[in-house]
Amino acid sequence: MSRTPRFTTKPDREAGLGPWCATITSCPALIIHCRCKDDFPQAILDLWTFTHLLGGLITGITTYWLGWWSMFLSVGVAIVWEIFENSVIGTKFVGWLYNDNDYIGDHMWNSIFDILTNAVGGFITAIIMIEAGWVA
Repeated sequence: MSRTPRFTTKPDREAGLGPWCATITSCPALIIHCRCKDDFPQAILDLWTFTHLLGGLITGITTYWLGWWSMFLSVGVAIVWEIFENSVIGTKFVGWLYNDNDYIGDHMWNSIFDILTNAVGGFITAIIMIEAGWVA
């Protein structure tokens, strides 16, 4: 018995914001997916979700100057990134960055959870900095 991946082809949609927005009406095939290059599951959470958590932790450092307003910055940066990442130009850039010529963007639910994960990272940093008194 061979170990053939369950999902071996990319989703049958085009790259771009229109098709990305249309994915909101469907449920991704998986909730959590832990492999990067071997298939195209369009899961809600994947290995790249951790980079969004890290991005939130980093943008949360602005709590020093902005206080709780840093949460708007953290979430705003995440939203702008997700829109860019799923645009036609963004999918080409991210595909080049990840060395993946088949990259067509995320599922909308993956993007929503990436934004929420970024917000959690920003919130964690803000709590630590405010509780420690590291606010200007």
